[in-house]
Amino acid sequence: MAATNIIHLQLKDTDEHYYFGCLRALTDMFGKDVIGISYASLRSYISLKNKEKEQSANKEIIQPTDKGGVIFENKKCIIRKAEIISKKTNRGGNLKTDNPRKRVADQN
Repeated sequence: MAATNIIHLQLKDTDEHYYFGCLRALTDMFGKDVIGISYASLRSYISLKNKEKEQSANKEIIQPTDKGGVIFENKKCIIRKAEIISKKTNRGGNLKTDNPRKRVADQN
């Protein structure tokens, strides 16, 4: 299984939801005045929470409500960082060897 990070932003005043592939994209689109936190502070917060999770995992402390993500919340928004889990595919592979139609087209 392949995993990709996703950042989910929920704005509390409008109840709008946005999805991003990285923190920088989120903070470039929504500044500190809108979400109430800067890129550097948000990155530090998430890094700290990830370290705490690693330490608790080493101590075998299991929290049943924890799904592996990180949640930041203030009066303006909720930001969730998690992973999308998907099935591995062969799409985007080496077309010359993986796709017989492409091999035929290359010979012409």
